[in-house]
Amino acid sequence: MHTVPAISRQRFFRYAGATLVTAIMTIGAALSTTPPTHAAPDDGKTVATLGHIDAPKTYWEGGTFVLKNEAHGKVYPLEQTVNWVGKGYNDTTQAQQFIYHVPDDPEVRFLRDTSATWYMAPQLPGWNQAPIWAGFGADADIPIEQFAGRTFTLDLVDFDGPGRMELMNYTTLGPLKILTRLISSHNPDLRSTWLTAGSHTHNMTLFSKPGRYTATYRVTARSADGTLIASRKYPHVWQVGGSQPGSTPSASLSDQFAAASDAPPQAGAYSLTVRPHHGRDNDGDDQLTDLVASVPEGTSGTVTFLIDGYFLAEVPVKDGRATWPEMLGNTTSSLQAVFIPADGTHARWVSPEVSYSTGDAAATVSSPASAQGLPQPASHDPAPAFSTDAYTPTDLGFALTLTPEDGETFSTTIRFNDPKIRATLRGGYYEAGANNPTCGLEPSEMVSGSKGAATASITYMQSDCDGMSLKFTVLPHALIGALPTEVTIPTPVNTAQPLTYSGTLRAASPAAPADPDSDPSDAAGTDGKPGGSETGTDPGSNPGAKPGTAPGTDSDSPHTQADPRLILNDGHVDIQARLEANGRLGIALKDDTRQHAHSSQVRELSSVAFALDDNTRRSTPRTPSGAANGPNFLPTPPAKYYLLDQEQRQGALWPGWSTTEVDAERAESLTLHLEPRSIPKGASYHVFTLGTFGETTELINSTREMTSITMPANIHAHAAWAFTQPGVYLLDASYSGTIDGAPASSGKQCLTVLVGHQAILDHRSGKTPSCADTPTAGTPTPDTPAGGAPSSESQPTDSGKTKTDGADAGTTPQDAAGAQSTGEQHASASASGAPLASVTPLGTQRLASSGAHGGMVTGALILAALGCACVARHPRCS
Repeated sequence: MHTVPAISRQRFFRYAGATLVTAIMTIGAALSTTPPTHAAPDDGKTVATLGHIDAPKTYWEGGTFVLKNEAHGKVYPLEQTVNWVGKGYNDTTQAQQFIYHVPDDPEVRFLRDTSATWYMAPQLPGWNQAPIWAGFGADADIPIEQFAGRTFTLDLVDFDGPGRMELMNYTTLGPLKILTRLISSHNPDLRSTWLTAGSHTHNMTLFSKPGRYTATYRVTARSADGTLIASRKYPHVWQVGGSQPGSTPSASLSDQFAAASDAPPQAGAYSLTVRPHHGRDNDGDDQLTDLVASVPEGTSGTVTFLIDGYFLAEVPVKDGRATWPEMLGNTTSSLQAVFIPADGTHARWVSPEVSYSTGDAAATVSSPASAQGLPQPASHDPAPAFSTDAYTPTDLGFALTLTPEDGETFSTTIRFNDPKIRATLRGGYYEAGANNPTCGLEPSEMVSGSKGAATASITYMQSDCDGMSLKFTVLPHALIGALPTEVTIPTPVNTAQPLTYSGTLRAASPAAPADPDSDPSDAAGTDGKPGGSETGTDPGSNPGAKPGTAPGTDSDSPHTQADPRLILNDGHVDIQARLEANGRLGIALKDDTRQHAHSSQVRELSSVAFALDDNTRRSTPRTPSGAANGPNFLPTPPAKYYLLDQEQRQGALWPGWSTTEVDAERAESLTLHLEPRSIPKGASYHVFTLGTFGETTELINSTREMTSITMPANIHAHAAWAFTQPGVYLLDASYSGTIDGAPASSGKQCLTVLVGHQAILDHRSGKTPSCADTPTAGTPTPDTPAGGAPSSESQPTDSGKTKTDGADAGTTPQDAAGAQSTGEQHASASASGAPLASVTPLGTQRLASSGAHGGMVTGALILAALGCACVARHPRCS
């Protein structure tokens, strides 16, 4: 078993009462007590836990889609991993963060209708990332240019487990309560989600019961000529609650049960008790239930606890008992215990079922005779089937209507004539000359006929979108025999007047893939194994940053510009800390936008310009009485500001920061500095996070001289960025910290941020200030090599490339566990956007090192909560 890791000095989880399996994780090691026998179904797999996990993550290998699990920068075959959600506690507040209490809000009534409490992998777990921070995504190097609509879908084609699974984001800001649903095991409209190259989520993952779940995925797309492309099916296992899978493969429970003595058990000596948890040592203990199996004194062996027949936990017997405390949720479950003796002198035993829900009175069952067979998994709430058959619509027609509502809002609805069509929309209402919509049309749920008609409606304030042109693309699911269809209504739209548009989708070839579920070795890569080798692989060694690739298509490509700084305005970027080959701490920009290349690139910050067009302009929401109801550092209504969300969204840049390229064993913490060199008069800039329950955490506030963020090494984080005035912001970016016990600093690079459409136009015409012509706002920080003396600020060569002292390109060190580090074949860009000289990947990142992302909330949440993309039921935004 490879265990994905813990953060030093920070508690991951604590077991109360008589729990007999304890995992104590520290940086560099994972220690656990193990029972004398093992029967957990996922023993020996790579355990992804305590940190940010991207699974499933889609890659393109051998001419097809491949699904993997990326855990802290290492990539593993998806089916050889298990995501484990244990009991997690915030390292600062000590509050539990594995139990989700559903609020009394109509937005999340669908959760409460199933259970008032759910097992949770949180969307914002804090620096220690306990118990797990789960998301999913796609590699930046997938050749979307080959696909119709430059997109593809991740489909949940099968789901098996004791309860339900929901992937979503939910947050509040004052009276605003905003929900974005991503994937649902039981909602037919949410069994598929659209992705594109570089897509990435940070979300809440909820389960209505603990236990073992298998979510089976595949990826589908249409080629540009209409041919259907589909991957094989990939199982992804979640162990929700329960015990951590063991370190080595073990015999199955059924094999151990068959090998154990089937002699009649001693009468009255075997029992199972289910009761409210004894003890209140930790937050959330009042929500736990104890499962207690009793066997004859002196008997050794293990007890496997089952929920609805699914594996829950394996616990060694001590002093005649095995106890497991668990959060069962509010639904009724059938609980059983299976005892496997450690020797042949005692009898095996299977308890009768105990029907139990959290808070019920204690119940005990015993049986004088063991069952002759094991209980079989049997969900009380099975998921509906998902058809993977291609479908040719009987009618390709659709209608889009604009309907004014209540004098302030309006809805945009699309309806397909054939209710079996599944599709989504991209686009929306555009201001004149804009490349991205101000009011986007992106339904969170699939437009499908599961409710009897294939429709979707999206509501905005009339004043937010009035007078704009309507442009959108209908993106049918790849299984639907239709191609992406573009619609443009160039006449300015009056959002106070009804509008109807009728159109017809383009027909696609009905051809199906040859055999997507054939032997995975035919298409999964170079090693004959599905999706990679047994150990983790380096995502950069195959799909990572590649110098010299052809420029991609982007919204700025038709424009010529006098300023050489590349405009980045849509997609994912990270301000990276790096350890260069000469030992110095460095800084660079990892560019996953694909706007100027077909693959991920690493560039100098001074070679690019972040651009926030007018589609990012927002207003602080108001309370019903008209008062401002947002963070106090944002402008008071009716003043507007410009916002980049915490989560990736259409038509906007998604900047974050990353220290994953710095070995956590060499650097305890690092600080990112974003200091103002030049900003518009009266302007300020802010970086902050917004939590599930409306809590706002300021990270950077230029008005208070808060211009730095300190974080552990091996962290990847995103947050919301706000700029209060249009214009050009020049920020000096640098990293500092302690490397190998000595102070170190990267030296400063100047980052340009263009805020507002006019600033972007001025940049293209060469009218914006350059970093070279604008002095720094203070004495430059010395660049100190790790463990060495200060050196001068990083200087470009005559060609604009960063000096790397002869670094060896493409080196990928191996760690002790055999997993490759995440160091890519780094290629940074000069001021003209050309690649920098390659440098050696950073220090080996051990599986037991820390790795996490900072706090995030879905972009739709921030867009709606902070950006006034208000639906009719919400207070008015101005």
